[in-house]
Amino acid sequence: MEWNTITLSVDDEAVDQVSQYLVELGVLGVEILDYVITDEERTQLFVDYMDEQPPLGKETRLRFYISKEDDLEGKLQLLQLELLRLSEFMDVGSCALDFGTTQEEDWANNWKQHYKPFKVGERIWVKPLWETLPEEGKGQMVLDIDPGMAFGSGTHETTAMCIALLEKYLEPGQSVVDVGCGSGILGLAAAKLGAAETLCIDLDPNAVIVAKENVAHNGLSDKVRVVQGNLIDQVEAPADLLVANIMAEVVAFLTGDVAKVIKDGGLYITSGIILKKVDLVKEALRINGFTLVEVRTQGDWAALVAKKDPR
Repeated sequence: MEWNTITLSVDDEAVDQVSQYLVELGVLGVEILDYVITDEERTQLFVDYMDEQPPLGKETRLRFYISKEDDLEGKLQLLQLELLRLSEFMDVGSCALDFGTTQEEDWANNWKQHYKPFKVGERIWVKPLWETLPEEGKGQMVLDIDPGMAFGSGTHETTAMCIALLEKYLEPGQSVVDVGCGSGILGLAAAKLGAAETLCIDLDPNAVIVAKENVAHNGLSDKVRVVQGNLIDQVEAPADLLVANIMAEVVAFLTGDVAKVIKDGGLYITSGIILKKVDLVKEALRINGFTLVEVRTQGDWAALVAKKDPR
């Protein structure tokens, strides 16, 4: 089967929202490609989604696929409406589109050629299921991951920072909650680092399926549980540590609920926060009874660690 390949360039701040909308729209194989678009490329690409283009900034390409048998024009019109809606309260970037075609077998497997084992943090290696661990990774903690359609391959700066902070702050025997777990990579890392029990939560049913498969691949079904739903409904007892790698606005919104499901003195590790949104998250932490412990940055992204104040 032949597929339309569409590449959409959006501002870094809009990546999470647009990616989620594309999944809801029913496209397949959304890929997040870190990329800075040049002025020349921006001019050459097909751009008609915004009447006036915003100034050039850091952008990320999202590549997705729509079957030749599907309603390409209809889906693009719905995408246009969503981009216009998002542009009312955030910078969505150039919204430049590039079109191509690919065969199903190419789309399903070509991306795997570029996903190789790599070290993240001080002690953890992330290894795609279809790859062999290099010699330098032997004897260290290994996460066998197939990200599928879920976020969390380990290559993004936010995921890497969260894993590094788990290495630094997680104590063996603690209980952990991973909110917005995606592929389950952070929950798996917590279990490998000694967490007694880890609960992974995601609203996306596809992410839950992928995370459960990755838990099984790593032989951690006795330590990691994956559920679909929201934070408050799924956490049965206060946790020692909660990690959330999601967008800044969601982090800020969830902080009040996080305070209800984390122990006094427990740690809240969060990322997915673009630098200009750090103050928003800091304020949400402050008003919900958290003391900031650490701010870490990598590229255009930040990760924060906060401790819940005793009541």
